[in-house]
Amino acid sequence: MKIIGAKQELMADDITKVIEILKKQNNIICIGDGAILHQAFIKQEIPNAKFSEKNEQRASLCGKIAYQKYLKDELQNADTIVPLYLRKSQAERMKKEKDKNGKN
Repeated sequence: MKIIGAKQELMADDITKVIEILKKQNNIICIGDGAILHQAFIKQEIPNAKFSEKNEQRASLCGKIAYQKYLKDELQNADTIVPLYLRKSQAERMKKEKDKNGKN
């Protein structure tokens, strides 16, 4: 998981660290494979966390969420919507594996 502005990169096996970070946030919306994998634990620890019904990850959805927050006057600036990744993207994982095996 990457946290923008953080000096530390947390991965899915550090879900307890992720939970501690998320507990300090408001209006959490969880999307993606990591969110599904850890959904029960996240709900147990953060009962007000929301999960995407379709589990779709698209920039346009982030834009829609931002716009809804703007209409409700919940946004101070663009920095208040920050993605929190539970693991690296598939492309990053595949590149790392490829580099590990010495293939270009």
